[in-house]
Amino acid sequence: MTVFQVAFQPFGIANSMRWRAYIPIGCTLFLRIVLLSQKTTYMYLLGSASSFYRLSSVLRFASWCFVLLTSLFLLLLSKSPFYKHAVYFTTGVAGLMLLFCAFAYILLDTDKYGKIRSSFDKRPWRNMKSLFQRTEEEEVFVNFNAMKCPFTNNPVRGTCPICCSLTHKDGYYHGDPHVLHEFSSQIVEHEMAKEAAAMDHKPVLGRIQLDTLIAYRANYLFPTLSPSCKGCYYKTWCWNVGYRMTWQSAILGFNCMMCTYLFGEDIQIFYADLRAILFCMSMFFSVSTLYMLLALICTSMIFIYEHPHFMDLDAIPKFIDLKNNERVRSWVYWFADESARFGVNPTKSYWTVFYSKKEKEEQRRRR
Repeated sequence: MTVFQVAFQPFGIANSMRWRAYIPIGCTLFLRIVLLSQKTTYMYLLGSASSFYRLSSVLRFASWCFVLLTSLFLLLLSKSPFYKHAVYFTTGVAGLMLLFCAFAYILLDTDKYGKIRSSFDKRPWRNMKSLFQRTEEEEVFVNFNAMKCPFTNNPVRGTCPICCSLTHKDGYYHGDPHVLHEFSSQIVEHEMAKEAAAMDHKPVLGRIQLDTLIAYRANYLFPTLSPSCKGCYYKTWCWNVGYRMTWQSAILGFNCMMCTYLFGEDIQIFYADLRAILFCMSMFFSVSTLYMLLALICTSMIFIYEHPHFMDLDAIPKFIDLKNNERVRSWVYWFADESARFGVNPTKSYWTVFYSKKEKEEQRRRR
């Protein structure tokens, strides 16, 4: 299973991080220079990271900060007689990432900081009661023309299959390509599926809900999700699919580091020894874990902050002042998913090669 995850997890990390994937790739590249290049090559004789600093003047300083410190440290090690200490540095990074993730997971389960996660549980964005939970005596008359989407404030056009909320097309996640999504997908809402299967007062509606919840699936490798409203998407993405991906990446990074003590430098794969390759893989997964965990937490806070009419603003920790502190707000917004803002469609874009003919026709019809 670990080999399977090592083969496919980088594609999921790239799909999750998108253009910010250069952060773990940059750290891994410089570690590769230290471990695999010869001392007499130009890369070892390069005495500074001046070209790297020129790039940092163009891009955001926040994005390059960790990459610069890591790469500069590794380059200094490569020039010194103690360049082999880069191995110990990589081991420390993997261990610290695992400890940081474990500490963050514990904090997110406490009453004080766990509100960032628990505020999504009751789905407060619902503008309609679930059709499957009404009693037979209830009759609900709704003027759909007067209703507004809770995520865009536009007239409603569709219904979420999970929470039955009425939304606009820009407040709805339209799903991912089937070629990526159907491969090794799993059921997400197991508890809701159990409740649907146990419905005895409305067995027909219970069966319909059960089929709907079984069809609502997630892929934990790429990662992808079935269509739903924007609220259900971020609830599942931040605290189920993405949350589990951080655990997977943290375990992979630590496992790759531990495997370096099992294999020696005499085992050659292609042009490099297996031990150095495992160190590079450990660096990639460790840095990816840190970024994805921060991105999930920041995305949840931005979703809460941008939707105060139904989300609880007290769920955001007091020391993260998004209203008055411009510096903190800019950092949180940079790490967060841009689609978490109010009125922005969360559907991701892909190359057309991933879509089938039927999916392309559906995209043209939605436009």
